[in-house]
Amino acid sequence: MAVDVWTVKLGDKVREVGKDHVLIVHRIDPPMSGGRAQRHGPSVNAHIRPGGYGTSFDAETADRFERA
Repeated sequence: MAVDVWTVKLGDKVREVGKDHVLIVHRIDPPMSGGRAQRHGPSVNAHIRPGGYGTSFDAETADRFERA
């Protein structure tokens, strides 16, 4: 099930579908920041560890992620 970007919180754990590693949410930018559309919702950044693999997603790409 896709992660709901409107309810995710800092420190939540997510997993990219089909991958084994768990990512920790470390930053959430508000909707419409950086010139993005409101419908994309907040931009969520998650990483394995500081300096390690990280990625970001929003409401348009959240279907690639699930709660861990």
